[in-house]
Amino acid sequence: MVANAPTASGPVIAWGFFYGIALWLVNFCIIVPAVFPQFSQFNQFWNGFVAHSVFYGAVRGLFTALSHSRAVETDELQMTKQRRYGYH
Repeated sequence: MVANAPTASGPVIAWGFFYGIALWLVNFCIIVPAVFPQFSQFNQFWNGFVAHSVFYGAVRGLFTALSHSRAVETDELQMTKQRRYGYH
């Protein structure tokens, strides 16, 4: 799956990673202390930060990059068929 990723997917994966970090910050620094104070007793760095940034954010970025490249390929195929067969 990663081998099929386009070369421009690196920045998208990085933005997904940062999105995961932002999501972790909102969840565990704002929402958790107010709503679930029992979670504040534990170190949520490895479980929360790594899970959100790597296993959610980066994977989400990879999925976005792959789905975008697939949509571009589909559009190009549609345009080729329209040129070849002359229909709209």
